[in-house]
Amino acid sequence: MDIIGTEESARNYLRQFILNYLSGSGLNPEMQYFTIKLLHGKGKIYNEAEDHFNWSEFSFYIGQFIGHEKNLVNQIGFAAGVELLLLASDIIDDLADGDRKGDIHKYWDNQKPLYFLMLC
Repeated sequence: MDIIGTEESARNYLRQFILNYLSGSGLNPEMQYFTIKLLHGKGKIYNEAEDHFNWSEFSFYIGQFIGHEKNLVNQIGFAAGVELLLLASDIIDDLADGDRKGDIHKYWDNQKPLYFLMLC
């Protein structure tokens, strides 16, 4: 896999990797859908609203800069893992806060967050 040095190409490779990972993960289809919906939030990899920073691209570029992993497919996988890990921590934070202002509450009514935890 050759990645041309543009932000857009790295972002597209990360997005495609996440889609492929989720579709082959065996997760409940509803869970896959909501995961992708949440990855469209502010500061997430699928957000198109503005030019923005996200941790997966940052970790990808740091990996390239330090040259720790030479295999680009592995670098993309590590960076996608960072994105999903941060999404999981955001979800747990939103559920723990109970303030109803987090992204997870935009998509689910009062009962669905508990259902979400049971699917995990």
